[in-house]
Amino acid sequence: MEKMSGKIEFVDAEKEDEVKAILNPLVKEWFFSKFDKFSLTQLYGVKKIHGRKNILIGAPTGGTKTLTAFLSILNYLVGLALRNELDDKVYCVYESPLKALSNDIFVNLINPLNEIKELAEGGGLKMQEIRVALRTGDIESKDRQKMLKKTPHILVTTPETLAIVLTSRKFVDKLKAVEFVIVDEIHAMTNKRGVYLSLTLERLCALSLIEPVRVGLSATISPLEEIARFLVGVGRDCLIADVPLVKKIEIELDFPGKSILEAESMESQKELYRILDRIIESHKTTLIFTNTRNATERIVHYLGKHFPGKYSGLMGAHHSSMSKEKRFEIEERLRKGELRVVVSSTSLELGIDIGSIDFVVLLRSPKGSARALQRLGRAGHKLHDNPKGIFVVLDRDDLVECGVLMKEMVEKKIDKAEIPKNALDVLAQQIYGMAISKIWDVEEMLGGESMETTMIGRINASLLKNPWIGQFLERDHFGLGQVKGSEPKAMIMRMEKYGLACAAMAAGGALWMGWRFNPGLLAAGFAIGFFVPHINARKDVALRHRRALMNLPSFVDLLALTIESGLDYLNSMDKILGTTFKNKGPLEEEIENVLKQIQLGFPRRDALRNMAKRVDVPEIRSLVGLLIQSDELGTGLVQLLRNFSHDMRNRRTGKAEEMAGKASTKMLGPMMIFIFPVIFALILAPFGMSLVKGGGMSF
Repeated sequence: MEKMSGKIEFVDAEKEDEVKAILNPLVKEWFFSKFDKFSLTQLYGVKKIHGRKNILIGAPTGGTKTLTAFLSILNYLVGLALRNELDDKVYCVYESPLKALSNDIFVNLINPLNEIKELAEGGGLKMQEIRVALRTGDIESKDRQKMLKKTPHILVTTPETLAIVLTSRKFVDKLKAVEFVIVDEIHAMTNKRGVYLSLTLERLCALSLIEPVRVGLSATISPLEEIARFLVGVGRDCLIADVPLVKKIEIELDFPGKSILEAESMESQKELYRILDRIIESHKTTLIFTNTRNATERIVHYLGKHFPGKYSGLMGAHHSSMSKEKRFEIEERLRKGELRVVVSSTSLELGIDIGSIDFVVLLRSPKGSARALQRLGRAGHKLHDNPKGIFVVLDRDDLVECGVLMKEMVEKKIDKAEIPKNALDVLAQQIYGMAISKIWDVEEMLGGESMETTMIGRINASLLKNPWIGQFLERDHFGLGQVKGSEPKAMIMRMEKYGLACAAMAAGGALWMGWRFNPGLLAAGFAIGFFVPHINARKDVALRHRRALMNLPSFVDLLALTIESGLDYLNSMDKILGTTFKNKGPLEEEIENVLKQIQLGFPRRDALRNMAKRVDVPEIRSLVGLLIQSDELGTGLVQLLRNFSHDMRNRRTGKAEEMAGKASTKMLGPMMIFIFPVIFALILAPFGMSLVKGGGMSF
């Protein structure tokens, strides 16, 4: 029986001396020049990662999770760099759900590496450069080209970009020896996007020559055992570092107006902005969370309107619809302490470095204790600071929800994350992405007999069979043709033409774009989406049929000639494709598919009939009938093929003559509309000019 899950085990913190002992002297010197001692999170995780153990680290916001994950990896890379053993490959892949967070990590990695290198040079040590690169959708083409020339040792990316990288023929070789994978903010990935990442990681691990160590980081998530299984997949062990929440939560609740029943009145709305003003006045930096981008812009607008000039240049908005440059500007100004208040929808609730925040305002219910803790943790983000904040509610429903959330937060109860089940749309995207990279035999894709040892077998074992994506898919579910008495055999062909690779890159992933449609636009979109593809498909099919028929007489003549020389028709087809039709058109592609199906075990008759069904034109059906008749009755093919070719040419000539005869009639309409008026204008122009001149002289 296949092993469905590995061992999940909780671990305790290590002693500080044991963690110190594993650090390179340079790394140790750098670390203790920045910090007095190891944090509790580092005592839990650093040695385990150093020992190449898969681990999920659950620690409060500001608990140094990211540094914990990277400390062992940097220690390992520095050791290699000092021994001049750093290879030109990616050692670590860091995955983040946010591009902004990826950029933040990139910046925060560069500085420690530069400082460690300075320490090495100061001590007279030679050290190779440890390269870090950011690969997201915002990266320009020239920067991607640089990565091919100088491979980063640490690749910082997002789930969607990693999937694209795996389809890249040039860069994918750099990922064949990845040793560490860090999945940050894993609590934000318990959705279809996380399923997409899980599948992508299985593809990455199958590609790698060694099994990468997986490190998951999360501030607020439950149940940890389930998330650990989600992190590592099927058949792998995982440790869990459940770092206790030692910070004291300071949370209040308020509402505008004298009574909650009046909270939505016009006067209470004005009172809301007075409450916000008092909070901002009493703190150095305040972060206000709304639940929508619209509310974010509205709060910024009305704060400026109710207190004109007071927050000019000291207030900003931050949400995902803003440009990258504007978001980075707000984040940088927050880090420098130049802003008194920032209003955000959800984009700042994850672990982006925005400096010191004194106080957090949660405007309306965040709809979950995990999300509330995550947002509240933006205040007191430093290791020894306590998170402080306030719920501001605007109606009775908010009041009840936030009251319950406050109780759960104080009691440290976190709502359970639910991994989506039956995400077959995500699975289809991944299969599509794989098909644009190479040719897959379906048996290989499904894993064959030994699912644990093949690339797609791992995906099959950990995803097709795992409870988060769906029940086990039988081969029949793929609708593959089946040969009697044997397993289904087919091939997933490489799809590299007609922009299919570009489509996979543009549409890959499971990000919800959040578009809004009005009914009219939705109806128009439905109509266009229903009719236009059918029209385009019919045009493409008709064009493909015409191109196939164009070469058919010549192909049949060559087939007759090669059969006459002593070959059977299958070998004749193969010889013609290999020598004459090197630039394959639709006809040659269909013949090639027939030969491949026969190689896979399909009977000749079935393979030929499949082609007739696919192309579905009378001439191809007739040719297939001739070939099948020859197989069944043993009749001679050469004369039949020559007669077929001759008849087809005669029909083509007759059709051309018929169309030529109708051309004059068809041209009459355009001539009357476009040509005749021009002729009349040219004929009558001199007469008209003489009339004008005559009239001018008499006047």
